[in-house]
Amino acid sequence: MDIIDDNYRLSLATSLEKREALGYKEGQYHRSQEQGPGEFTTRYGVDLTKFPKNPGESDFDHFKRVYSKFETTHQAAIKRFPKADSRDLLKLIWNTGVYSSPSKALTQGDVTTPIGRKKMFASINGYIGVDENAYWSSGLVTARAKDWNVIAKTYNPDMVITEVRYREDYLPEFKEKKIVFRDFYNSKGTLLRSMYSTKPLHPKNKDVIGKTIKIGDD
Repeated sequence: MDIIDDNYRLSLATSLEKREALGYKEGQYHRSQEQGPGEFTTRYGVDLTKFPKNPGESDFDHFKRVYSKFETTHQAAIKRFPKADSRDLLKLIWNTGVYSSPSKALTQGDVTTPIGRKKMFASINGYIGVDENAYWSSGLVTARAKDWNVIAKTYNPDMVITEVRYREDYLPEFKEKKIVFRDFYNSKGTLLRSMYSTKPLHPKNKDVIGKTIKIGDD
């Protein structure tokens, strides 16, 4: 039985809608953090500047047409991680693009070895830049942590991220410049990994330095 039918596609689109624009109606658009004035995104998370609608095209038909460009990568990720929810796998690919480092991690990554897990963790959780990587986004940190958890909760439960703690500190190579660190913890309070950004926080984001952000499910 071919699972790639309209019922399956609708389940994918509905899952994306819950993250992108819950409660939005047909033809109702929103602006993402990365978009400027006059640029909009559909309730299914399709950037209309990159993928314009055809005349008379519904939100769902538009989604199906755009999904066809992502389908090969999505199906490769499903094959790589068959125990994970396929709808959740698509969220990461959809948000970052088929050529992104997170998408490559989903199609080529390995969570069976310590080195493989470390590389995949970094590939997914390090993809948080906006405005051509001039800034980093705290909202994307949370989104990427949830994306990582899609894999971790099934394949490496001890590496599920339950909270991210933000702090400032110094690194010798950056002299006197303070660096923003994000520390990832699991439910046992174990530090999974520390990562840092030398870029400033996006000006539209609320200050998160010194705060702890809980990572829940969508």
